[in-house]
Amino acid sequence: MIPKVMILNSGERIISGVSEVTDENGQGICLLLRCPYILEMAPTGEYNAEGNPSQFSINFTKWFAYSSSDEFRVPYASVVAIGEPEEGILDVYIKRFGDKLNDNNAVSTSDSSDSSEGSGLSDSGNRRKGRKSRVSSDESVSDS
Repeated sequence: MIPKVMILNSGERIISGVSEVTDENGQGICLLLRCPYILEMAPTGEYNAEGNPSQFSINFTKWFAYSSSDEFRVPYASVVAIGEPEEGILDVYIKRFGDKLNDNNAVSTSDSSDSSEGSGLSDSGNRRKGRKSRVSSDESVSDS
């Protein structure tokens, strides 16, 4: 699955593997999220000359903490925006959750297609090489 960052109608900012669930005719039904985590930025205590935080850590909190599932179907209307993750955030996410993201033994969806063709979800393969991330490597994970 292709990791994406999303803003939901609820205002939550999440990172998740994303694919599209389709019917037998290839018509999109909803999005399938695998290993969704809420992204929260927290200042590390370092400030610039103007007194604004200059460094942040990224906290990952399990999106649906009360479920044992790693896959969730989400209606298109629940998503405000989908984009490519910042390289530093993507690296940490893959490092921490990549094994779950690529787990082929995850909950199966009989009417789903993990194909991202036509959904606007294709991985451009552009992990912005040579670009420095603004994300601190100090990340924490909360499953609660």
